Amino acid sequence: MKNQLLGASLSESTQRSYARFWSRFTNFIASQPVSVPSLPASSDTVSSFVAYLYLQKYAPSTISSHLSAISYKHSINQHPDPCDSFVVRKMVLGAHKSSKSVDKRQPLLLSDIHHLCTATTIIFLGVPYIQSLTQAVLLTAFNGFFRMGELLPSKLSGVASVVQFSHVTLRKNSVHISLHHHKTNKSNKPITIVLPSQPQFCPVKALRNYISLRGTKPGPLFTLADHSALTQSKFRNHFNALLHFIKLPPKFYKFHSIRIGACTQAVLSGKSEQDIMLMGRWKSRAYRRYIRLSHITSNTQ
Repeated sequence: MKNQLLGASLSESTQRSYARFWSRFTNFIASQPVSVPSLPASSDTVSSFVAYLYLQKYAPSTISSHLSAISYKHSINQHPDPCDSFVVRKMVLGAHKSSKSVDKRQPLLLSDIHHLCTATTIIFLGVPYIQSLTQAVLLTAFNGFFRMGELLPSKLSGVASVVQFSHVTLRKNSVHISLHHHKTNKSNKPITIVLPSQPQFCPVKALRNYISLRGTKPGPLFTLADHSALTQSKFRNHFNALLHFIKLPPKFYKFHSIRIGACTQAVLSGKSEQDIMLMGRWKSRAYRRYIRLSHITSNTQ
């Protein structure tokens, strides 16, 4: 029961990540010429691992995530945390300061989403199903602050973890989506996201049009015409084609640009911090790193 409760304190995605990071740590130790224990590990071993990750060009944030996994593994086994040492902390700080990587993803604001939706009528002329499907994905993702992984599986094996057709309730002036799997869900209880009608490029109308073509067959909400799941890789082809058409470089505009844009648009619209955290399902002020107001300013000068 103890391990079960401890495991329940982490989201499923975090548990999987920690398992992967811990495996990488133990593999690193096994590759060393001198045998040393992984549990408990020494701070010297961890500092060597940090150096190894840095040389392998892992991002500083990813290095920190590895250390979180190592700390967690030691803590639940009641061992001293080898990551909590002066040397390890300074090495991680050095990795962050020496890193030249910058998040270059740009926001897709409301006007950009509208342009992308308009472009579907040209790019997918004669293919009404793909046109309707693409518009529905874009407008749902933007208005609901969705991560693309919550709507579309990265692999077919993950179909059960995305929004299903049965999770959607269409009403006259809104659509209610029950989100069962999301990053910050630790209670395993679904939350309901309400998308209200909009005067233009309405997500409710887009979903209603799409579902009229899709039908009511059980399974993931977003599917191709043959009812096979729309995966992220398949949608990325459509997404990039639309970006090229409206002259936005895919190098700087990724799926997450939609969530970044939704957050930035909310700030521009004068939404309060509490409202933005609620809409984006942020448990902390981490949403602030999504705001790209400097990008907006530079584009209007």
